[in-house]
Amino acid sequence: MFDSVGDQVGKIRDVVVTSRSLTRPPVIQGFVVEVAPRRRIFVPMARITSIEPGSVVTSGVVNLRRFEGRADETLVIAELLDRRVTLIDSDVEVTN
Repeated sequence: MFDSVGDQVGKIRDVVVTSRSLTRPPVIQGFVVEVAPRRRIFVPMARITSIEPGSVVTSGVVNLRRFEGRADETLVIAELLDRRVTLIDSDVEVTN
């Protein structure tokens, strides 16, 4: 993740989403970004000005308070990827 002048803010470590319903896709709330020294912070989507292959650009001031997930939020990489789930339609177990 970079700021508006091209300086690196940190590295994106996860994506925070909230579910709306089974029929509607989740909403991306923002990113968990690791800044020095190994502190993970939250950068909301409202601060993101550009997403390109290999870079995400943020604007304004970034809050350096440690990220703490809320009950209705899901971390995509930490909580969803490489998990065994059962498909509703066929009762088949798969790894997503």
